[in-house]
Amino acid sequence: MNTKIPYYLKNLFLLIMIYLLLFSIIFFSSELASGIKNGITISLNLVIPSLFIFMIFSNIIMKSSLCRIISYPFRFIAKHIYKISPQHITIVVLSLIGGYPIGAKLISNAVAEQKMSTITGEKMLCYCVNCSPAFLITAVGSSIFHNAKIGVLIFISQVIACLIVGFLTSKFYNNKDTSIQLKPTKPPKINATLIVNSVNDAVRSLIVICSFIVAFSAFMPLVGVFTQKLDPNLNIVIQGLLEVTTACNALRDLHSPHVILYAAIFTAFGGICVHLQVCAMLKGSNIRLRKFYFYRIIYTAISGLIVFFYLKLFPNTMNCISFNTSQSTKTYSVSPAATLFLILLSILLLFFCKKSDKMKA
Repeated sequence: MNTKIPYYLKNLFLLIMIYLLLFSIIFFSSELASGIKNGITISLNLVIPSLFIFMIFSNIIMKSSLCRIISYPFRFIAKHIYKISPQHITIVVLSLIGGYPIGAKLISNAVAEQKMSTITGEKMLCYCVNCSPAFLITAVGSSIFHNAKIGVLIFISQVIACLIVGFLTSKFYNNKDTSIQLKPTKPPKINATLIVNSVNDAVRSLIVICSFIVAFSAFMPLVGVFTQKLDPNLNIVIQGLLEVTTACNALRDLHSPHVILYAAIFTAFGGICVHLQVCAMLKGSNIRLRKFYFYRIIYTAISGLIVFFYLKLFPNTMNCISFNTSQSTKTYSVSPAATLFLILLSILLLFFCKKSDKMKA
């Protein structure tokens, strides 16, 4: 019996979805505009300030002798837990400090430069997509729950999840060809060319990241229109599956005993928006995401269970948090002049790089 869906039914379904999307954009234009403004606010107030300098710095580290210096204290973990090259442990450290797309970006760069095999890249990707402590402690802990210790708790749970998933991949993942044997080469010095290239690379990566955030934030109010009336909890869960920042902000309005657990699960999973950012960072690296999604479920479960048992052992933690829904972030609380200067600087760097490429040619 042939159960294959006819071709015309596929086209009909696609046509219906396209028209539904077009009608939604027309009839819910005000909600979409509100979501876009929120996405721009998140990008300007949170993403760019927290990631821009760190992306530049992490790229300089990985392409200079600083990579080996940073890896020294973690060589034991690299050898006995992750079973990777000592210089690759630096990517794990930077992914834990920098946030979601940092690890994927550094892995992609290492594979492209033939400093890492694709097998090692697939293996490390399973535990190198982590939420930054800056976001967890400042945005989630202090801003949402008015208790920085909540952010510290969630961050510790994700560090433990990172260690456990790394150990599991070292035991059950295909560890053949775990690294490329390269001839010993002298790391390049930190010079003007390395800094300019790092800034240029950071600008391009941030454009991709912020574009995804704005696109997903645009449709968040539209999701709320259809789900808020059914169940507020369902609305927040769907937002958590789509975009983590908006979902965490929505937790302000959810007075539930499981609100901290929701925050832990959302930030551990990352949301589809973060997963698409990871895909964009890995473009051209031939790294498959099948294992990443499998271990992402394990990673999220470990982080969630740690927070769950902590709350069971210390139930008074819920009494130490407060919600203040009257506080709201101003749309452009950052300096417009600073934002304009950043954009102009980025444009100048792009032209500079193009000019230098022509001179080399």
